[in-house]
Amino acid sequence: MVIRLSTNIPVNCNHKLFFDNYFTSPDLQVFLAKKGILSIGTVRSNRIPQCSLKSEAELKKMGRGSIDEKMATVDDIQISSTRWYDNKAVTLLSTFTGSEPVSEVSRWNRQNSCYQNVSCPHVVTDGWGRSY
Repeated sequence: MVIRLSTNIPVNCNHKLFFDNYFTSPDLQVFLAKKGILSIGTVRSNRIPQCSLKSEAELKKMGRGSIDEKMATVDDIQISSTRWYDNKAVTLLSTFTGSEPVSEVSRWNRQNSCYQNVSCPHVVTDGWGRSY
């Protein structure tokens, strides 16, 4: 479906395509990257079997704002798998950007009833064009 809908996007112009975890897969992102279309999407953990990111429980122990990233090269295409723990773990797959540089975002802390700054990967802040 995504491939058919993306046929109208000019190739090799570095356009960016964003989609959710229903459509995101490494194979799709490699296919699009070969056409010069960069992409970012949330991804289900079972769709990236060769990537061993930390579990949600491990990130939760590390605290809010924890980040784990693995880079892979598939057919000369660089893919970043990033898992970020905010209220829960969010996993993103990108051919556009990775976790660096890490910035800070303000999040509400229910326990202390105040805002706190937490680390946030680049793929979330600048990749999506807003704070997740």
